[in-house]
Amino acid sequence: NSKKQEERLCFIYFYYIFIYNKTAGEIMKKVILLYILVFIPFITVNAVTTTTTVVEEPVVEKYEVTLDNCNSINQIWINKNKKVVRIGLLAYDSGDTTIENDIKNTICTKLKEANKIEIEYDINNKTKDKYNRDMVWIYVDGNLLQEELIKEGFGMVNFINGEYSYIDNLCVKEATAIKNKKGIWSLGAQEKYCDSGIILEKLAKEEEEKVNGKKLDKFTIRKLVCLGVSIVLLIIAMLIKVKYEKKR
Repeated sequence: NSKKQEERLCFIYFYYIFIYNKTAGEIMKKVILLYILVFIPFITVNAVTTTTTVVEEPVVEKYEVTLDNCNSINQIWINKNKKVVRIGLLAYDSGDTTIENDIKNTICTKLKEANKIEIEYDINNKTKDKYNRDMVWIYVDGNLLQEELIKEGFGMVNFINGEYSYIDNLCVKEATAIKNKKGIWSLGAQEKYCDSGIILEKLAKEEEEKVNGKKLDKFTIRKLVCLGVSIVLLIIAMLIKVKYEKKR
């Protein structure tokens, strides 16, 4: 290896300087040469190893805010840096169903009763919407509000205009809510962004088939029991008849 060769070469130079050469000038030259030979490679290696590529990670920052007012899903105002700011729930759609008012009450109640409210601007969405709202992720006492609503069937994932954070997780929560027919999913709502592959009509048909299957099984069991009892009674009747004929 090159490292072993360097070590041998250093030893040879060292031996030559202190054993065979007695001239002071020559010794100095050799010492300088030895210094260059020994230390320059280490300096070079150190420079190479300490040179690294720094990749900047996106900074996700949450801002603690206070609620100013909440009148509806689309009318939420907060106090941020001594300013009143109107905000909206990023990547969220209430579904526009008959429980819209219940959803509004749930959102406003959660915000009003929260001990701590935080907002987070998605790194891929820092613009306002057409209503001049800051579209943000909202955290209520540490829990993502969009997730809490979607998993209870109080809305769905929608209005995606980029590679937003948390979308995959929210779609999983949405699929579970659909399967369990929670909230808007029991009222005929249809997915708009996520593609869970769950079709409510198909799900209802499968459940009906399962129920019918169970009913069929019970009917079959009753029929078999009746048949068994009939056979037993027939055998008993035949035995009685045979016994009676023998007596005659």
